[in-house]
Order: sequence, then structure tokens, then C-alpha cells
Amino acid sequence: MEILSQKRETEQANEVPGCQQTGTCQQYQSRHAVVGDINTCTRPAPIGTHLLDEWTWWYIDLEKVISIYSIRIQFKGYGEQYVMRQRGRFASFSLYVSNTTIKEDGYLCYKNGQELPTLDFSTTCVKHGRYVIFYNERLDGTTYPSGYETALVYTELCEVTVTGCKESGLYGYNCDLSYPNNCQELRCDIVNGTCLGCTAGWLGEFCNKSCPAGYYGLQCRSTCTGHCRDNLSCNHTTGQCDYGCGNGWTGIHCNTRYTGERCDKECPPGTYGPDCLNVCNVTKGCNPGYTEELCDKEAPNVSNDEDSTTNAYIAGLSISVVINSVLIVVIVILLRVIYNRKQEQRSSDYIASAEISPPSPPSSQVSNNDVHQYQELKMPNDSSYQNLSSRDRL
Repeated sequence: MEILSQKRETEQANEVPGCQQTGTCQQYQSRHAVVGDINTCTRPAPIGTHLLDEWTWWYIDLEKVISIYSIRIQFKGYGEQYVMRQRGRFASFSLYVSNTTIKEDGYLCYKNGQELPTLDFSTTCVKHGRYVIFYNERLDGTTYPSGYETALVYTELCEVTVTGCKESGLYGYNCDLSYPNNCQELRCDIVNGTCLGCTAGWLGEFCNKSCPAGYYGLQCRSTCTGHCRDNLSCNHTTGQCDYGCGNGWTGIHCNTRYTGERCDKECPPGTYGPDCLNVCNVTKGCNPGYTEELCDKEAPNVSNDEDSTTNAYIAGLSISVVINSVLIVVIVILLRVIYNRKQEQRSSDYIASAEISPPSPPSSQVSNNDVHQYQELKMPNDSSYQNLSSRDRL
């Protein structure tokens, strides 16, 4: 593996109080931990219970996100008689790899436990990141394991060595093997090349298996929802239809020269067909064989429609004739009934009149008054008829 840390930019916590007056600030700068000399060490302000500073930190900037394999820290030693004190100062530290200077944004590579660490410490940390962060603390009210220094804790890092591959996308002992194409963010195990995550649409240790039909996206967790042309499955990476939409559907774009259509929206009114590119001309009617407002439904056989129309016309005409005939018969009957009733009424009136008027008296019963009237005419009693001879009567 290659050394990534040498002569990179570094930063650390507050400087040692009073170093300006003593002129020692220069010899405790953070960069002394990456110059390749074990005799030069960093030293920020001490931490401890009942002190102003309760935590300290130091980090190195690797300039870009790269693949890390291991981290080695060589802590300051003062001879055999101070070994346990120095290990007690070193105890409880943590190591992070992050893409920012904030440790919580990154990955925890190592956290020291109750056992005191060695002054020459190494750990494997197969991660990807730009910053390697050292952190330690001594908090008031916290009980620490036996052997931990808590009162006046100096952090003195003499050399921090980060190894890995300088170029992104490479792995292997000699950093000469290329990552699999579909590793997420070009992250893979720097030793065996297995991906630490796959890009959308891929699965497997080496991310070389595409999502099964009907699924897409990160870890193939998303389900295709579009209606792709010819019932094809959506793109396993994007979830879109690479070859356009099926009949009656559209998506992000309504033109097949664009790739990646969702095809999850029905055609708007007045359009039809693949990607809704066809416009219905309802003013001129539908094409033969189609009906409905949008001309998107197949019509029954045309000849059958004509027969049905003719039959319907004949049936309607017949019904109309029958209804009119019935109406005429009813009217004739009503007129006849009215006429008969009037005739019967006239007969009744005539009979009633005859019964009321008295009969005329016979000629033998002519009243004296009639004789008197007759005499007033000064006519002789002998009628001229009586004076007629027998011959004249004949």
C-alpha cells in the first residue's frame, strides 16, 4: 500500500497555553506528525477533569476522497519509567474517517476500550474518505478505567501514517486493479475489490447483476410503474421506459427522441397512441373501425351497424303506423258515439212533444161559435155544392 499522509495539511485543537511567551509553539505544531520524523511531535493544550479543555482533536486532509487501508499512530515516549503514564494519556482515543472535518459525518474506525493502548498503535480501516480524525476526551463526572490519566493529559502524536491507494478506483496490494464499474461512488474493498455499495440498478458483491424485471433503483427496491411500449420492463437503473410508452400512455416527455420516459400518465383528451403523439380529429369523425369521443375504442362490424340502423328505421316506422291507425280508429269511434247520442236525444224530444199537444176535435163536434163565425160571412145556408146537379158533381 502507498503512504497517503506524508506532508499533507493538518490541524489540531488549542495550542499549549503560554507557548507564545516561551517560544515553544512552533515545535508543537500539528504538521510535525506527518513529516516522517519520530522525534518531532504535536502537542495541543492539555485536557483533563477540572481543566478548561475537556477534549482534544487532530486531523489530516488527504486532499480528496480516496481508499484507505490502515492507520498507524506513534505516541510520544519518555523512556521505560513513563510508559504507563503515556499509555494512560493515550487511552480512550477514537479514529474517524470522514469527507468533512466533522467526525460525526464520517465512520468510526476505532474506539479504545478499557485496555490501555500501546504507544505504537496500528489498525486496519478499510474506508473511503478525505479526512482522518483523532479524538480524545476527559469529561468531568465520568469514571474512567484504572490506568487512565485524568488530571493533566497531554496528547503528543509523533507520527501518523495513513496507507491506501492514492488514485480513486484502484485496489489491491500494489493499487493496480480497477474497481468494478458499478461500485457506488467508486468504493470497494481495497484488498479484494468487493463493492461497499452498488449504484442504482445493480446487485451482488461486485455489483455485476442487474435488477430483475419489474424493479429498479438502489438495491432494486423500487417497482416499475410505467406502461412501456410492447410491455417491456422499465430500465433497471432509472425506472423509465427506454423505448417509449405504450398505447394511451405518456410520461416526462411526449416524444420518443427523448430517452427515459415514465409512461405513468394517461393520454390527455384529444390524443392517443404510443406516447400520445396522435391527435384525434373529432370534427371529421373517427377513423373506420373506431368510436367514442377520443376515437380510442374499436367499433363493432360496420355492415352489422348498417343492418342494425335499417332494421331500427323499419321498426320505428311500423310502430308509428300502428300508433296512428289506433288513434284514427279511436277518433272514428268517438265521433260515432257522439252522433248516436245526438240522434237519440232528438227522438226523445219529439216523443215528448207529441205527448203534450191535445188531439183536434172531429167535424161533427164543431162548436156553435164556429157556426156563428161561418154565418157572419153572410153566406147562404145552402151551400153551392148542394145546388150542383148530379151531372156537375160528377
